[in-house]
Amino acid sequence: MVNKIPKIFRGTPLHLSKSGRLNDFAYLMINLPFLCNYKCKKCFNLKNNNFYIQDNPITTDKIFKLIKEARDMNGKAVILAGEGEPSLHKSIKKIVKKIDSSGMMTIIYSNGSTLTEELIGFYAAHNVSLVISFDSFLPELYLKLTGNNDKNIFLQVLKNIKQARKIYGKLIRQENGCRVVRLAFNATVNGLNKEEMKKIKEFCGDDIYFICNPLAKLGNAVGNWDELSLGNDNYKEIEQIIRELSESTGPLTLGSNGLCGYSSNGIAISPAGNYMTCAYTSATDGLLGNVFNKTLSESYAYKKNQEQKFYNTYGNCPCLVRSPKFKTYVETLEKQIKMNNISIYKNSLVQLPSLPNKKYPN
Repeated sequence: MVNKIPKIFRGTPLHLSKSGRLNDFAYLMINLPFLCNYKCKKCFNLKNNNFYIQDNPITTDKIFKLIKEARDMNGKAVILAGEGEPSLHKSIKKIVKKIDSSGMMTIIYSNGSTLTEELIGFYAAHNVSLVISFDSFLPELYLKLTGNNDKNIFLQVLKNIKQARKIYGKLIRQENGCRVVRLAFNATVNGLNKEEMKKIKEFCGDDIYFICNPLAKLGNAVGNWDELSLGNDNYKEIEQIIRELSESTGPLTLGSNGLCGYSSNGIAISPAGNYMTCAYTSATDGLLGNVFNKTLSESYAYKKNQEQKFYNTYGNCPCLVRSPKFKTYVETLEKQIKMNNISIYKNSLVQLPSLPNKKYPN
């Protein structure tokens, strides 16, 4: 029997909007140094399966200071989106504990492959909302889309999802007429998996929040665009699928105003300590200042001002980085840097390291 009380995902802009807590600054997005066991065709932070190296990444102590700054600005949540798989970071538990003890929520994005029962339990006990990226129930297509050659990993991900569902299912609460859940699926719809979206949503049932997003022509997706998008007519169909199936009517980040709350009410930090518009692309890395020469509040105010100018000129859009004019936005930030004669940190593309083969339990 389907529960008729609508679901909402804890900590998201829509959730905060409904409870009246999405006021000005709300989100600190932190990208940890790149480490991942996948080479996803859609990945924002890869280019031809290479990633951008960050020399001298900020320390865990500096991350702790940023968390304190966010709390002092009345922040509501810290987003750990990567750049790769956050759960592989050696200090992930220390960072999560720090966020929890500060009184803020954590939202972690994961590919699901490294989620042991112990780690899931730790996340659940420390105020973490968990988002698992999942794009296909077909094993061969799943491996193709994730760029992972380990044939056992698909079944391991399903086992981990089952365990996460068991643990997080006990944490569902009712609030403001909604069932507040802390486990979500995040799917990127493309020409290869579009027929599976309804099946994936049905799998989510009453206890997993389902979101699906369009492709963004950034990072690895640029080189894989023809294979994944399959033409403009197909893209229109994908947009319709998203409108009909995504429980937030689009990306997870949308607030009640239809805009990305992560962007309009937050700011991202690169592994090198550069402020960015969004955690999902390094396109603005270094164009909004650095944690060593600008405070969080200063860079947030500057970023918000620049985005408002962009929206005043080109109109609002649900996701800034998916806007057809996003390149223009980046160019405007670059001009500001040149006008002020500010040198910025330059990233270098390097080959993606191979992680040791992981032996999965039966």
